[in-house]
Amino acid sequence: MDLLIPIILSGIIGYIPYRILVYTGLISENNDKNDIFKMIIVSIETITVFYLTLGLYFNDFKIYQIIEEIPKSNLFMLFIYCFISLTFMTIIFNPIFIVQAQRLINVIRNILNLETIDFKDKRDELFNNNKKSVFVVVRNFDNEIISEGALRHFNNQKSELDLLEIQEVDFMVSELPHTSSNFDYHIIVDLKQQIKIEIFKAKRN
Repeated sequence: MDLLIPIILSGIIGYIPYRILVYTGLISENNDKNDIFKMIIVSIETITVFYLTLGLYFNDFKIYQIIEEIPKSNLFMLFIYCFISLTFMTIIFNPIFIVQAQRLINVIRNILNLETIDFKDKRDELFNNNKKSVFVVVRNFDNEIISEGALRHFNNQKSELDLLEIQEVDFMVSELPHTSSNFDYHIIVDLKQQIKIEIFKAKRN
């Protein structure tokens, strides 16, 4: 038990479920202390799921009794049982919980006349267009074009826009009208990098 607490606080146990939540866009990775806090929460959740799973499997929720029963059990079946429980937690329970928690928070924020929030990475919301075309124009603060073209890849795992892969196209993206029936137009300003990014997202039919 003395060893278990440091392991939980390190966040190691919840690493895989945490990465799945990040990769599916349900939560954002900000590359700061908040990420460690999120991982610790997921680790505590994972430990709880394992404990309840083993308790139900052995029909005994005493920790020391469970530890004694594990070597005597069918380890393959026990692994399958725990794997199913962890998969259910990661793939089904966590997404539903996060979506409903966000909905409840936004109901409360609406009552308080506050703007709604989104747990998803903002870049994922701006750049991901379900395989529809996304064109971008990157300018500096002097309005000079640094790059323009079709967006092929973006890094949504950190808090800063540190990676955009832009492919040249056979037309001038910068000449596209900001108001168009074919595109949704957005512009974001990165004060740290001192750039502006114009985004033209092809509208979904």
